[in-house]
Amino acid sequence: MLGTSNVKVSLTDGLLSLDADAAGKSYKLENMPLWAEIDSEGSKWFSNDRAVVITLKKKEEEWWDGLTKDKGLKRFIKVDFSKWCEEDDKEYTGEVAMGGGFDDMGGMGGMGGMDFSSMMGGMGGMGMGDAAGMPGADFDDEDDDEPLDDLEPKDLPPIGGEEDGPPPLEEVDQ
Repeated sequence: MLGTSNVKVSLTDGLLSLDADAAGKSYKLENMPLWAEIDSEGSKWFSNDRAVVITLKKKEEEWWDGLTKDKGLKRFIKVDFSKWCEEDDKEYTGEVAMGGGFDDMGGMGGMGGMDFSSMMGGMGGMGMGDAAGMPGADFDDEDDDEPLDDLEPKDLPPIGGEEDGPPPLEEVDQ
C-alpha cells in the first residue's frame, strides 16, 4: 500500500484489528480471529508510507497451521519471507528485528565489540596501497580490446542452408 497513513492496530486476545488510509482510500479490518491467543504486550507493529508490519508473539509455544483459522482471509495476508524463520531452525530465537532501527538487534551476539576500523587500519603495512605491481591488476590494458577471432566459427554455411530467410508464403484458396 503506497501512502499508508493514520494507522491504528489493535491486538487483543486472539483478535487483530487494523484501520489505515492508503492511496486515498480507507481500509478497516475488525476482529480478525487469529489461530490462537497472542501476547499483546510482546507483539509489535510499525508502519511507514509503504507498508504495515505486524509481528505477533504467541502466548503458548504451539505450532500454528496458519495466521488465522478463517481460510477466506488468506488472500488478504502477505507473508514477508525475508523475515521467515522455521521454529526448528537453530538460528530461531523467537525475536524478530523490526523496521529501520537496529535497536532490536541486541541478540546478535558473537561480535564481541570488534572494532573493524582498527582492524582495517592495521592492513596498511601489507603493501596493498598500490595494486599496480600485482599480476592481473593492470585494469587499463589495451590488449583486452583485441577481437577474439578464434571464437568465431569459420567457413560454416548459414543455418537453414544457403539462404537464411523465412520460407516463401503459400497461396491459400478461399
